[in-house]
Amino acid sequence: MCDGKDNNCNAVIDEVVKATYYYDKDRDGYGTSKSSSLCDADTDVECVDSFGGACYSATRGNDCNDADRNINPGASEVCDGKDNNCDGRIDYASSANDLDNSCGTDVLVATGNTRSVSVNYACQQIEQKEWRDVDYFCSEGSGCSNRVISTTWYSTGVTNNVNEGAICRGNFCSGSSTLNYNFRCNNGQCTGASSSCDTADYCSGSYRYFGGYCSKGACSFNSEYCQLGCNNGKCNQDPCAGVTCNNVCAAGQIGIGGTCSNGKCYYNWDYCQSGCADDTQCSSPPVNKCAGVTCQPYCNGNYKINTRCDSSNGGCVYSSSEYCQYGCESGQCKPKPQQSCSCRYQDQCLQNWQCTTIGGANYLCYGGRLYKGYQNQCR
Repeated sequence: MCDGKDNNCNAVIDEVVKATYYYDKDRDGYGTSKSSSLCDADTDVECVDSFGGACYSATRGNDCNDADRNINPGASEVCDGKDNNCDGRIDYASSANDLDNSCGTDVLVATGNTRSVSVNYACQQIEQKEWRDVDYFCSEGSGCSNRVISTTWYSTGVTNNVNEGAICRGNFCSGSSTLNYNFRCNNGQCTGASSSCDTADYCSGSYRYFGGYCSKGACSFNSEYCQLGCNNGKCNQDPCAGVTCNNVCAAGQIGIGGTCSNGKCYYNWDYCQSGCADDTQCSSPPVNKCAGVTCQPYCNGNYKINTRCDSSNGGCVYSSSEYCQYGCESGQCKPKPQQSCSCRYQDQCLQNWQCTTIGGANYLCYGGRLYKGYQNQCR
């Protein structure tokens, strides 16, 4: 036995029952290279001051950071700039990109930058906001990093009419042979006199032909390319004009950071496990009102009444009943009462004047004793 004595007189003390224990200050089950051969885990004042218990308590070594119980050879590597599993490498995964998920998912991030873009021959400006597609990934040896994959400008739907009454310019400069009769900005559109031609403006493909004028005895038209298509002689307006993409709650998800594209709102979605409280936050998980509640059975006459906890209010309610043949007491059915005996022999229960055979002879039971030779008194 391990008692500090040479019990088998071979001049060696406790040679078989001792084991190697490693110094484990952070109590994570892995110790440092510092070890001791002991009968059992050893207690030290230093460990009592920190975590309590045994200092030489670990049966495994190779802990590369004995001050952090989350770092040891059995831990999983995460992307945090540390060697979590003590393999000598920081933020290393055997397969490429295995640790990227711990850094976050790719998101669209608004930079806050805005710009105004001139349209309709500089008669109108549309507002755009800058968004960046940011990729989060794990850099081996240094932790989480991110990079910008792309930058996109999205229309906010806000438009301003500018240069009212001024000569149209922009894609077609003032004085160009494409524009005639001094066309000017009017309520965000480029319009002008049509001379002696009264033919209506019209579309051909994505081009708008407008402001017919007489040239060499025939009507000619000014033209412009409509970026969003042409309809009834007018360029189609930005479908996102006037569209505001407010946060929404749909199918247990909250859509935030909405942007409009082709008249439709697109969002970054966050899943809400317990549904949405409103359009800005998820609902709190439901309270378990039965936590810690124990419902006991009770008696009603000869019936045992079983109860259960009602999750809607945390109270105990009826669940089932059971008839007790021998009565009910303290919420439990009474057992079958035991029969009283005047005499007992082995497993036999005898009443007064009953006989039994023992060793080939008849015995009579009376007054708690067995009498031999009174078989004529048996009843």
